[in-house]
Amino acid sequence: MQLSLNLSPMLVDGKIIIMGPSDIVSSEIGAELVRLLGNWVKLRKLGRVFESSGGFILPNSDLRVADVSFVAADRLKQSKRKGILPNSFPT
Repeated sequence: MQLSLNLSPMLVDGKIIIMGPSDIVSSEIGAELVRLLGNWVKLRKLGRVFESSGGFILPNSDLRVADVSFVAADRLKQSKRKGILPNSFPT
C-alpha cells in the first residue's frame, strides 16, 4: 500500500521547498476565499482566480504556489502557452 500525500513543491532561489498539506480549517478558509474572490472577479470580468494546485513561475525562475491567487485579464493575454486562458473558458 502506498501512502499518497498532497505535497506542493516550490522552487525558491534554486532550492526545492516541499510544503505539506494544510489542515481542514485552512482548507475550508482557502475554499471560501476562492469562491468569494472568484465570484467578485468573474462578475466584473477582471481576470481569473486560481486555487492552490496551480503554481506560478516568477521572472527569476522561482516557482511559487499560493493558497488563492488572482491574475488580471491584461496579464493573461501575455501567456506564452497556446490553448490556455483567457479564451479557454467562458466568462
